[in-house]
Amino acid sequence: MDIETVAMSLETRLLLSDMHPFLHSHTFNRAEEVIREIQEMSTAILTSWRTLRDILDRHEASLRKRWLKKTIAQRIKFLQAVNPGIPL
Repeated sequence: MDIETVAMSLETRLLLSDMHPFLHSHTFNRAEEVIREIQEMSTAILTSWRTLRDILDRHEASLRKRWLKKTIAQRIKFLQAVNPGIPL
């Protein structure tokens, strides 16, 4: 569920609360918490991705050189070790 869907859901709940007084305010607090958590997680994911991208950019040449030195059998063995279900 993307943040726009969550925000729309929150907006819908706010409209319904005007029509239905039995909807409690803690429902809205929870929705706001979810939105905040999603924003924090997306920021953390993006930061981690940028860090990983920077590391890869710095070391790509040496990683590529090492990979090309391996035989096909060694590459397959490595790929199966890190991801046993990978189709080869």
